Amino acid sequence: MSFPGLYKVVFDLYSGTGTIGQIVARKAKAVYGIEIVEEAVESANKSAKENGLTNCTFIAGDVLEEIEKRKEMVDVIIVDPPRDGINQKALKKNNLLLCKKKWSTSLTIQKHKKETYKF
Repeated sequence: MSFPGLYKVVFDLYSGTGTIGQIVARKAKAVYGIEIVEEAVESANKSAKENGLTNCTFIAGDVLEEIEKRKEMVDVIIVDPPRDGINQKALKKNNLLLCKKKWSTSLTIQKHKKETYKF
């Protein structure tokens, strides 16, 4: 199946229960959410299945380690980082460096400014 004009591969880093990744899934070929909290990942995968989203995969693990395992080139990166912020080493991985679209969301404007500067 072709997705003309749509995003092909989306990485949802620090995905939590996968809400944001599932929202963009209808415009993507594949969404990979990475979250360290296993219960959140279980909830994300269950929710994606209940919503009929077969193109979402949520992975339990550290963002830096899991990105290393992914070989896909990424079209869009979504980050909703934890309080301590984005792991800058993760953003320097080859499959993320060439990504042209990056979207950061944050609970506070101060944190958003800090993270956008790093991004």
